[in-house]
Amino acid sequence: MSLVDAIRELGWKLPSHPEALEEQEFDPHTGEGKVFLYETDACNFEVFDSGSWYKVDAEHPFPELYEDTDVPSSIVKRVYKALDSVYDKLDWREDPTPIYLEALRREFDDARFVNMTIIPGAIY
Repeated sequence: MSLVDAIRELGWKLPSHPEALEEQEFDPHTGEGKVFLYETDACNFEVFDSGSWYKVDAEHPFPELYEDTDVPSSIVKRVYKALDSVYDKLDWREDPTPIYLEALRREFDDARFVNMTIIPGAIY
Protein backbone atom coordinates (compact mmCIF):
# COMPACT_ATOMS: atom_id res chain seq x y z
CA MET A 1 0.00 0.00 0.00
CA SER A 2 1.35 3.43 -0.92
CA LEU A 3 1.58 6.27 1.55
CA VAL A 4 -1.14 8.16 -0.36
CA ASP A 5 -3.47 5.14 -0.17
CA ALA A 6 -2.79 4.78 3.57
CA ILE A 7 -3.66 8.43 4.17
CA ARG A 8 -6.87 8.07 2.16
CA GLU A 9 -7.79 4.92 4.07
CA LEU A 10 -7.41 6.78 7.36
CA GLY A 11 -9.74 9.49 6.03
CA TRP A 12 -7.11 12.21 6.40
CA LYS A 13 -6.89 15.16 4.05
CA LEU A 14 -4.19 14.80 1.39
CA PRO A 15 -1.66 17.60 0.88
CA SER A 16 -2.08 19.80 -2.20
CA HIS A 17 0.57 17.77 -4.03
CA PRO A 18 0.16 14.14 -2.91
CA GLU A 19 2.51 12.90 -5.65
CA ALA A 20 5.36 14.43 -3.63
CA LEU A 21 4.71 11.86 -0.91
CA GLU A 22 5.62 9.10 -3.35
CA GLU A 23 8.91 10.75 -4.32
CA GLN A 24 12.03 10.35 -2.25
CA GLU A 25 12.60 13.64 -0.46
CA PHE A 26 16.02 15.24 -0.95
CA ASP A 27 18.64 14.11 1.55
CA PRO A 28 21.38 16.76 1.85
CA HIS A 29 23.80 14.20 3.33
CA THR A 30 23.69 11.84 0.35
CA GLY A 31 22.59 14.25 -2.38
CA GLU A 32 19.86 11.80 -3.42
CA GLY A 33 16.18 12.49 -3.88
CA LYS A 34 14.26 15.48 -5.14
CA VAL A 35 13.62 18.96 -3.80
CA PHE A 36 10.20 20.39 -4.58
CA LEU A 37 10.90 24.08 -5.06
CA TYR A 38 8.12 26.45 -4.07
CA GLU A 39 6.12 23.63 -2.45
CA THR A 40 7.67 22.23 0.73
CA ASP A 41 9.48 24.20 3.43
CA ALA A 42 9.52 27.23 1.17
CA CYS A 43 9.74 30.94 1.76
CA ASN A 44 9.18 32.41 -1.69
CA PHE A 45 10.08 35.86 -2.94
CA GLU A 46 10.27 37.63 -6.24
CA VAL A 47 13.39 39.69 -6.85
CA PHE A 48 13.61 42.41 -9.47
CA ASP A 49 16.83 42.76 -11.44
CA SER A 50 17.52 44.50 -14.77
CA GLY A 51 13.83 44.83 -15.66
CA SER A 52 12.75 41.26 -14.80
CA TRP A 53 11.16 39.57 -11.80
CA TYR A 54 12.47 36.15 -10.70
CA LYS A 55 10.78 33.81 -8.22
CA VAL A 56 13.20 32.35 -5.69
CA ASP A 57 12.94 30.30 -2.53
CA ALA A 58 14.92 31.83 0.34
CA GLU A 59 15.13 28.39 1.98
CA HIS A 60 16.76 26.80 -1.10
CA PRO A 61 19.02 29.35 -2.84
CA PHE A 62 21.21 26.87 -4.71
CA PRO A 63 21.78 27.24 -8.50
CA GLU A 64 21.58 23.51 -9.23
CA LEU A 65 17.99 23.46 -8.00
CA TYR A 66 16.97 26.06 -10.59
CA GLU A 67 18.44 24.38 -13.67
CA ASP A 68 15.01 23.71 -15.22
CA THR A 69 13.60 27.16 -14.44
CA ASP A 70 13.82 30.62 -15.98
CA VAL A 71 15.92 31.89 -13.05
CA PRO A 72 19.56 32.42 -14.09
CA SER A 73 22.20 30.91 -11.81
CA SER A 74 23.71 34.38 -11.38
CA ILE A 75 20.47 35.55 -9.71
CA VAL A 76 20.35 32.53 -7.41
CA LYS A 77 24.00 33.05 -6.43
CA ARG A 78 23.20 36.66 -5.53
CA VAL A 79 20.20 35.51 -3.48
CA TYR A 80 22.47 33.14 -1.56
CA LYS A 81 25.06 35.88 -1.08
CA ALA A 82 22.40 38.26 0.24
CA LEU A 83 20.89 35.73 2.64
CA ASP A 84 23.99 33.87 3.81
CA SER A 85 24.78 36.47 6.46
CA VAL A 86 21.22 36.52 7.86
CA TYR A 87 20.72 32.76 8.28
CA ASP A 88 22.58 32.85 11.61
CA LYS A 89 20.27 35.61 12.88
CA LEU A 90 17.07 33.62 12.32
CA ASP A 91 15.00 32.19 15.13
CA TRP A 92 12.86 29.25 13.94
CA ARG A 93 10.04 30.45 16.20
CA GLU A 94 9.70 33.79 14.39
CA ASP A 95 8.64 34.81 10.91
CA PRO A 96 11.80 35.09 8.76
CA THR A 97 10.19 37.09 5.94
CA PRO A 98 11.08 40.62 7.15
CA ILE A 99 14.73 39.62 7.57
CA TYR A 100 14.86 37.94 4.16
CA LEU A 101 13.05 40.84 2.50
CA GLU A 102 15.42 43.44 3.88
CA ALA A 103 18.49 41.45 2.79
CA LEU A 104 17.09 40.86 -0.71
CA ARG A 105 16.20 44.53 -1.15
CA ARG A 106 19.78 45.49 -0.31
CA GLU A 107 21.06 43.17 -3.09
CA PHE A 108 18.43 43.66 -5.82
CA ASP A 109 16.56 46.58 -7.37
CA ASP A 110 13.45 45.44 -5.49
CA ALA A 111 12.02 42.36 -3.79
CA ARG A 112 8.59 41.27 -2.63
CA PHE A 113 7.28 38.45 -0.49
CA VAL A 114 5.14 35.89 -2.36
CA ASN A 115 4.19 33.14 0.11
CA MET A 116 5.51 30.74 2.72
CA THR A 117 4.72 27.12 3.46
CA ILE A 118 6.67 27.13 6.72
CA ILE A 119 4.83 27.76 9.97
CA PRO A 120 7.25 29.54 12.31
CA GLY A 121 7.61 27.66 15.57
CA ALA A 122 6.10 24.43 14.20
CA ILE A 123 7.93 21.17 14.68
CA TYR A 124 8.16 19.21 11.43
